[in-house]
Parts: sequence; structure tokens; C-alpha cells
Amino acid sequence: MKRTPKAPREFVPANPVGGGEKKHPEGFIPEWFFYPLITVSLVVPNLVFAPGGFFFQSLHILKWVTAFTPIAILAVAAGVSIVMAPNDRPVFRVDPLGWLWLFLLLYITAQPLWVRVTSVPTFMREWLFFATLFITMLLCSNLFRRRDMMMLVLFGAGLNAALNILFAELQVRAVRLPFFILPVPGNYVGNTGQQNMLGIWVAMAVLSGLALHMMLLEEKAQRRNDRFPLVLVGLNLSILAVNAWGVFSTTSRQSLLALFAGTAVFLLAGARVRGKAFIRLLLPVLLVILLAMGAAFQFNSGRTQALVEKAESLAKGAVGEKSELSEADSGRLSIYATALTMLKAHPLGGVGLGHFKWNYLEAQRELFRQHPGSKLKWQYTMWAHSEVLHWFCETGLIGGIFLLSVLFWCGFQVLKGLRARKDVSLEGLWAVGMLALIWTVALWGERPFHRIEDALWVSLAFSFLGREFLPKELAWAEIRRPWIWKGFGLTIAVIALAALVLLGKGVVADHALAAALQTQDASTQKSWIDRASRSLLFRDLADRAYAEHYLALAVARQDGQALAEGLTRLENYFFRQPQTRELNVLIGWYGRLGNREKLELFTSYLKPGSYSIRPAPSLSSAP
Repeated sequence: MKRTPKAPREFVPANPVGGGEKKHPEGFIPEWFFYPLITVSLVVPNLVFAPGGFFFQSLHILKWVTAFTPIAILAVAAGVSIVMAPNDRPVFRVDPLGWLWLFLLLYITAQPLWVRVTSVPTFMREWLFFATLFITMLLCSNLFRRRDMMMLVLFGAGLNAALNILFAELQVRAVRLPFFILPVPGNYVGNTGQQNMLGIWVAMAVLSGLALHMMLLEEKAQRRNDRFPLVLVGLNLSILAVNAWGVFSTTSRQSLLALFAGTAVFLLAGARVRGKAFIRLLLPVLLVILLAMGAAFQFNSGRTQALVEKAESLAKGAVGEKSELSEADSGRLSIYATALTMLKAHPLGGVGLGHFKWNYLEAQRELFRQHPGSKLKWQYTMWAHSEVLHWFCETGLIGGIFLLSVLFWCGFQVLKGLRARKDVSLEGLWAVGMLALIWTVALWGERPFHRIEDALWVSLAFSFLGREFLPKELAWAEIRRPWIWKGFGLTIAVIALAALVLLGKGVVADHALAAALQTQDASTQKSWIDRASRSLLFRDLADRAYAEHYLALAVARQDGQALAEGLTRLENYFFRQPQTRELNVLIGWYGRLGNREKLELFTSYLKPGSYSIRPAPSLSSAP
């Protein structure tokens, strides 16, 4: 029996019936203010970077500014709206899912009470990241209801991804790149900066293109005499073809697997609540995607060969042929073993938000101490290559189990709604598919939650999921006292305003560090670093720059005092944020100086049997 698709729930049309703009309660953020800002945060960041030498972190700083600034501005407006709203008519609501994420935010806020936070800048950056995801979900849950704006966002994501694929194709070819394309010749990364991150972003865009196709068909059915939706259907199919080619050409196994999982969930959920006609309408789109991937397989031979080799490595590893693993897959096993060692050492409270990378070398040293004959690869990484494992390491069993409990509760509610054939909008179906895609990557993959430009889409999807599948209210989540609401709004506004100030100072500091690198004058360089050190967010980068400044000064002037100052600063930096870059420098210097005690300390982080300590042949090269 055929089922007639029901009208989208809780989404208003582009032009509300009755003319004029939709009226909102007093104090509510107006549409003309909300939609442009949220669209910029969701659509633009994956396309921008800072060309030239004006910024120190050329790839990430503009992505942060573009994604975070509009959300912070909206958060200030939201906080003021909550404070100014009449006591008997609150303008914002927090659903049960929102309260659960808030509890998680409060948990990580309290972490310094039981965790040794060695890097305050790192903790602050990660905290602001997580807080941004929370407020984005709150804003979208309350405000994002217009179908036409959702289509604009999905179309913008697809166009962004297609441009990134074009950039990536130029990057792997011997052509001179224009200034607006990331200058990394030979790498298929676009402006995302990393191959797997490009794959994840394009996979998200392909799934969004499927949802956009269905929305356009609904628009076409409502506007029979208007050809514009039909034109958009063709344009969307063209963009989908480019992105399907691109997601295959990234050779990212996790992205292809995640796209398959997200698409399957989207199709099954849609068929359950809207009937088999849902899948039939999408068959031409799926055919376009498969043809584009087939074309990439056939004609993009270099990328195809790379993907085949990766697949062979994964297959051999799955059947136990560890010696046949590629270097990347062998390294991944080592990372998992190190992460589990870290979790065993800090089981309940974790190592602290953002501090996985600063505990990796210590955990790896402990791993090889327990298993000195292990053939695992020695390496350094900032990520656990599994967001779930990464989260367990940083927040402990308490935070990890809480997160999994929230996810299982959401999954149960979705299955319950689908079983009952609940009336679900296309936005709700898109949310289910998108979350399936992203959490597939999160279980085995790169770092979708460590890139603000991708993680904001998780917040958008969760906001739709909470509105369409989860209970609207629960007894424990009700707040009846207006002063609590107003305090909540004031807190949001103050934190968002402070975060904007911190980010502004961070941008100035980042530029100062770039300027310090470009000068050859020692006093001018130190002056630039002094400016950078005033930023809380990037003070750690300034600390490292100080150490490098004094070491360079020691070499140039043969100055022993500068050398001692530089090594002391570098040691202090290393013990706060241990990385191989500083480790190698310290081992090199103490080897030249013949300081056996220090040398034994720092070489203990290396793999046993991979090094030997001999008397220094000469100290003449040391200042």
C-alpha cells in the first residue's frame, strides 16, 4: 500500500501564509539576524584559510574566526533576549537533550578540580569549542525552522565541497595555484588541510545533497507552474556528481564507509515513515552518485590505486596478517594501544579536556615499559583516531559512559519513533542520517569533533533530532523560577562576550607570532613575542617561541646564558605540552652538551632498543 508523504512537521514555509513575516514572541532573535549568521558559520569555514604570512596558524585561525564569531554574536543576543523576556513568557527553551549536553559541559568545566591541567590555553580552547557546540544546538533548536533556509544551507555545503574538490584536483596537478587555494602541491586536501577531513566534509555534503533533492521535489510539487525548483534539482545533481567523484578520490576509507552508513540510515528511515516511494524518488540521485564514483575509479587511476592499496592493507590486517599492514594502519594499532594505556592510568577522571596529546608520550613510554619487546610502532599523534576512545581518555569512564548513555538514549528514541511511523520532516530524516555518518567516522577515523567547521553540523543535526524524536519536556528538566532562566541567559551573554574578546586577542597574538618569525632582528622578534604572550588562548605558542628565540640567539652569538635560558624555557614547555618536536631538540642539545642525566630523562620517551647513549665526541660546537 502506497503511503502519501506527510507535510513537513515544525518547519514553516519560505513565505508564511497570510503575508508578512512570521511573528515571534517579544525579545526573540529576528530571522534577518539569525539566518545569515548561522549560515556563515555552517557553510563558509571549510573554504577559508589565511594566505601569505600574515598569520602564524594560517590554516585554522580564519576557520575559527568564521565559524565561532557569528555563533558568539548570536549567543550574546540570545542571552540578552532571555534576560529581557517577560517572566511569564520565556522566549527560549532547553529541551531534555540540551540539558544533558549542559550537564556534560559542566562536568568538563569542573575537571580541573580533580585533573592536573598542564596547559591552561589548551583547556580554554577546547572548552570554548565544546561550549560553542552546546549554544549552537540551543540556538538551532529554538530558531532554525524555515525550509528555504535549510535548503540554502544544504546547497551551500554542497557548493563548498565541490569547490574544495576542484581545488584538490588542481593541487595534485603540476599547476600554479592561485592565492585562494591552500598551497600544498601534491596533496588532495582542498582548503580543509587534510585528506581525511576533506573526505568527511564531502561525504557530509553528499548526504545533504540527497536530503536537498527530496526537499526540492516537495517544493516542485507545491509550485507546479514554477520551473525554478526544477532548475535547482539539476544544479544539485551536478554538484552531487562532483562531490561523489571527490569523496572517492580522497581515498578516505572512513569517509566512504561513513557515507554508506549515513545514506543507508537515511533511506531506511525515510522508507519507514514515508513508504517505498521515498527510495524510488532517490534512485536517480543514487545512480548519479554511483556513476560519478565509477568514473573516478576508471579515470582517476592514481587515486584509485591508492584506495586499492589502503583496502588491501585493511583486509590483511582484519585476517591477522599484521606484517602486511600499511604504515598508517600499523601506526593506528599503536595509537589504540597507547590510548588504552592512558585510560588505564587515568580511569575515572581522565587526563583532562584537550590533554590527550599532552599525555601521549608518557602513555607510550609506559606501554613500552610494560612490553619492552613489543613490535608496535613508536610515534606521536595528537588524536586517538577514534573520537569515542579519545573522549574516554580525556574525560574518563564517568564522562565516557555518560556520553554513550546519551547516544544510546537518542538511538532508542529514534528507533521508537520509526517503529511507530512517526510523522518526521525531511530535516529530521537528514539529522538521523547525518548523525549516523558522523558517528561512524567517530568510532574509527579522524577527528570530526576536533574541527569546528564540521562539528557545528553535529549540533545542527542534534537540534533537529531533539525536536522531532525526543521528548519535549521531562519533569526533571523543568525550571519554573524566572530568576534561574535570567541567570542562565546572563551567563550565556557574558561568556560569549568574553569569548569574543579572547578570540580577538588571540587573532592579534597569532599575527604577532607570524611577524616574529619574519624578522631577523632579535629585539624586534622578542617584542613581537611579548605581544603574543598577552593572549590567554595562544600563550602556549608564545612560550615555545620564547624558547626558540633564545636558542637561536645562543647559536648566533655563541651565548651560553641565552642557551641556558632557552633550554630551561623549552623544558618547561615540554613538560606542559610534550611533543616530539621539542623532545628531539632537547635530546640533540643535551647530547651535544654531554649532559647524561638530562639525556637519559628525555630518551626514556623513545622506544627501548631504538637508541644508544655514547659520550659526546666534542663540545666545540656548543656555545
